[in-house]
Amino acid sequence: MMDICSNFTSFSASACRFRRVGTVRSISVPAKCSLKSSTNFSTVSHSLSHSVVRLSGLALRSQYVGRLSTIKCATKEQDVKNERQRKSAPDSGKKKVDPVGILKGLDPLIAKPLAIFLRERYREYKVLKEKIVEEDDDLVEFASAYEVMGLKRHPRHGVEFYEWGPAARFCSLVGDFNEWVHRANCAGEFYLGRDDYGNWRIFVPDNLRPGEIELEDDDFQEYNYLQDFDKGDEHHDMEAVFEQANEDYWEPGEELPDDLEAVAMDIWNEIKKNQKDRMARQVTEEDPEGSEGSEEELDEADDEEEETDEGEDDPESYMKRFGNTAEDLDAVQEEEGEGGEDWDDEDEKDVEFPKVKESKEDEDETYHLEDPRTRYEKWRASKEYNDYGLPPVAIIDEGPSPTEPTLVYDPVWEKRVMDKEMPFPYWELMIKGRKAWEKRYTPGIPHLGRYRVYFHTPDGPLERISAWANYVLPDKEGGTYSGVFWDPPPEQRHKWRNARPKRPTTLRIYECHIGISSEFPRIATYRDFTSKVLPHVKKSGYNAVQLIGIQEHAEYSSVGYKVNHMFATSSRFGTPEDFKRLVDTAHGLGLIVLLDIVHSHAAPNEMNGLAKFDGSADCYFFPGKRGTHKRWGTRMFRYGEYDVLRYLLSNLKWWVEEYQIDGFHFHSVNSMLYTHNGFSEFNNGVQDFCNQYVDKDAQIYLMCANEMLHQLNPNLVTIAEDVTRYPGLCEPISQGGLGFDYCVNILPSEMWAHLIENVPYEEWSMTEIVKTLDAYSEGLKKTLVYTENHNQSIVGGKSLAEMLLNSSRAKGDETLPAESSRKSYGVQLLKMIKLITLSLGGSAYLTFMGNEFGHPECVEFPRSSNRHSYQRARRQWNLLQDNGQHRQLACFDRALMMLDEDEKLQASGPVRLCHIDESTKVITYKRGTFFFAFNFHRKNFYEVYKVGVPDAGEFERILDTDLREFGGAHQLESQPSLLSTSRGRLDDFSNVLALQLPPLTAQVYKLGRIWEHGT
Repeated sequence: MMDICSNFTSFSASACRFRRVGTVRSISVPAKCSLKSSTNFSTVSHSLSHSVVRLSGLALRSQYVGRLSTIKCATKEQDVKNERQRKSAPDSGKKKVDPVGILKGLDPLIAKPLAIFLRERYREYKVLKEKIVEEDDDLVEFASAYEVMGLKRHPRHGVEFYEWGPAARFCSLVGDFNEWVHRANCAGEFYLGRDDYGNWRIFVPDNLRPGEIELEDDDFQEYNYLQDFDKGDEHHDMEAVFEQANEDYWEPGEELPDDLEAVAMDIWNEIKKNQKDRMARQVTEEDPEGSEGSEEELDEADDEEEETDEGEDDPESYMKRFGNTAEDLDAVQEEEGEGGEDWDDEDEKDVEFPKVKESKEDEDETYHLEDPRTRYEKWRASKEYNDYGLPPVAIIDEGPSPTEPTLVYDPVWEKRVMDKEMPFPYWELMIKGRKAWEKRYTPGIPHLGRYRVYFHTPDGPLERISAWANYVLPDKEGGTYSGVFWDPPPEQRHKWRNARPKRPTTLRIYECHIGISSEFPRIATYRDFTSKVLPHVKKSGYNAVQLIGIQEHAEYSSVGYKVNHMFATSSRFGTPEDFKRLVDTAHGLGLIVLLDIVHSHAAPNEMNGLAKFDGSADCYFFPGKRGTHKRWGTRMFRYGEYDVLRYLLSNLKWWVEEYQIDGFHFHSVNSMLYTHNGFSEFNNGVQDFCNQYVDKDAQIYLMCANEMLHQLNPNLVTIAEDVTRYPGLCEPISQGGLGFDYCVNILPSEMWAHLIENVPYEEWSMTEIVKTLDAYSEGLKKTLVYTENHNQSIVGGKSLAEMLLNSSRAKGDETLPAESSRKSYGVQLLKMIKLITLSLGGSAYLTFMGNEFGHPECVEFPRSSNRHSYQRARRQWNLLQDNGQHRQLACFDRALMMLDEDEKLQASGPVRLCHIDESTKVITYKRGTFFFAFNFHRKNFYEVYKVGVPDAGEFERILDTDLREFGGAHQLESQPSLLSTSRGRLDDFSNVLALQLPPLTAQVYKLGRIWEHGT
């Protein structure tokens, strides 16, 4: 314990090794000693003891940044730590945690296996959260790895690169900037080049321009690349600035000594002298006669001990033997570890110290070793303690490893320092602008410079594109791809102009693919979509745009679902700035932007993807069959791997922060939930949701993703696409759910396609239609429904309009007299299908681009089977120019969207079924204050059709599918739009409403004045 004051002087770089890359915590050297290139490690160590208190947690990228260093600091008060943990706790502030809350109402015996699974899943989720809180503060900080990883411009005139490749033995950057020479820019050795977790670091400095000479302070000069000029361009007197900073910040007696190393040596010498004197006194007290001989023997022993320990504890000897840098020290440690005996903490217990006679009063103290904190307090209270004018900071060896000290602070001094404002204004006076940087340097890696990662692996060398690359382009030959350093000058960067719109009460989503959004047979761009499609979406009454195929994918025909690079926007549509402009324009129109995110699987490509990224089969994905999708052949992520979890969560936050995305549609969640990817029979009840084929790690990832996103921004929308209806998808995490806002119900779209193609109209079952659509009856309160999305019209599929308007496809069209009549019937039926799906199906609605006006062709991406033709990879917007059926369908679709906008139909609560008749093909139901009536019969016109209703009052017709502007005959034109109920018992209700129902039409009524008598 007496060595405490010397610990910080011999504090080596090995004690500051990188931990898991995530939140950037600045451990900045005070200005007084940080600008000297000759600063040795003892100075940095003392500076660290000052700075960790006041600068921890700040996001400065510098060489002094320790990425989650193993130093465990007691700088924050306990209540602050508890507050952070409280905020990051699952569903903080909400109702009491019940991991099996979603099972209430079920038979306990039947639900028991699932209950056991949910409790175990929640326990593992909590353990993971505790680990994340301990190492990264919370989930939001944990998901910030993109701030560090990949290729980033460094404030100190260079480019910094980080990559995770734990199986690799060597890492370098190759590209145009170094003529693809793999030894030119490689990672350093030991902890400054590769940490214990496989994170590689490479720094590529900028190049001095001809005529410029290297200055002493170049290594510490920082630049602001986004502004032409900054405060450092004003040529301040830095010595005066540092002097003023120290004067304002430090209290008297807390100044940094001029010669810290000399002070440390004085402390060391005094400690050794005190130890020697104390041992001599003990021997003298026990054996006065032999004290001389004992003292001489003790002197000899001390001399030998000093010679032995000189190279181990003496900080000056440390530097003479090992050098000043971390590489030197680690190199010696590695050599000693290979050639000598390995030091083990347990060996310390077996060391036999020479027995020295002692007095009775010292008997217990000599042989009983008190805990470090008690020894520290006693030492502080003894006369031997001297603070030497330094702040009261100490390091106690309290852990199993001597490289993980605990910092202990005087609470009075700590509070005084924490209450001070950080002296960043002084540090900012050093930062210069872009003009000063351009005057002295040319970029080491220029904007649009191509690069790849070069790894040496046990199986040989290989090249990869960085997993964190945000822009990827094919080489000129087209055979291979390379990462592209996207670092445009400030004038070329997009400047955000519009704030995010508020989250809509009801979602009406317009699903789009950028590439096929043009009416011409070619690949459309972000700019085309921004100028032409976004205004159409706004005019059509939708309030959200969902984009598919945005993540970079090499195979265009995959529609974007075989993702090669998670962080990159697809370069075939334009640049990252173009995509930002698209999102910003959408926000200006009041549209939220959702991204169809693919985290369920990834492309199996190796050089242009993540497969075998570092040469191993289990870097990002599972090896063997477990790591391959059962149907698509794509690769499956290892969701239980800590760094893979960080990678995927960081990807979500990247899209939100960098591109202002407002939410995510999680593609193919069933592929994640089960090891069989959801392609299995589900006929065993709850057992199917908790057996050995359920991927618990994937579920925990989804829980973390939802909590992180909603903690980042409560208005973000998350949608789960799961065909298996896994229990609790949209329930709170605290109640045993996964935390999504919406889940997709694909059954309605499959039902409509099946009925149209395979079942004659007369045989359509009204009961089955209602049962399939009524989400509330199935316990699905937050469902997204659609009549058709992109799946229905891609590669072999047909849109509903194509089935209904093409006489050769619709079942039962043979009885219709003419083609024009058949198409008219198809238009009428299509409007009814849209209305009943939106009003009865759920709380959010989606349509695929072009289907709002009945696009007549399916989508077929270019591939070998069609000779790589773009003829059907487009949308025929020109059909809206004619006053025909497509324009009439678009007009009805807009009226339906505006009705939901004005009346909030989808937020009106559960549906109350009123009347279902299989013979008449009539369906009526009430939702909120709205009453819906459908006549699916193709011929029968019901002049007076009485149905029971729960409320007595007046109902006003607010929508009729048979209006002329919608392509109908307006057969109710002469009828009053206001209907009143009468007394009578019908359909289990005590009120009767008389309706007039033309064939293949539907009406929406709104309850106005309510009478006293009712159901």
